[in-house]
Amino acid sequence: MGLMTRFLPAPLLRHTLGTKLRHEGVDIVVIAELLGHSVEVARRYALPTEEERRAAIERLTTDE
Repeated sequence: MGLMTRFLPAPLLRHTLGTKLRHEGVDIVVIAELLGHSVEVARRYALPTEEERRAAIERLTTDE
C-alpha cells in the first residue's frame, strides 16, 4: 500500500478522479465505466463548472 493511500479514503480518490475527468470533458459514460459506477451514480460528477454556468448565462445575454 502506497503512502498516500493510507491517508486518503478510496471514495475521495474516486470522486477526485471523476470530477477531474468531467472537467476535462470526458463523457459521463466513460467516467462511469472507469470508476465502476452506473451512469446514474456517475452523474454526481456531471455538475457544471463555474465556467459552464457563466457561459450558459452569457448565451442568454448575447444578441445573435
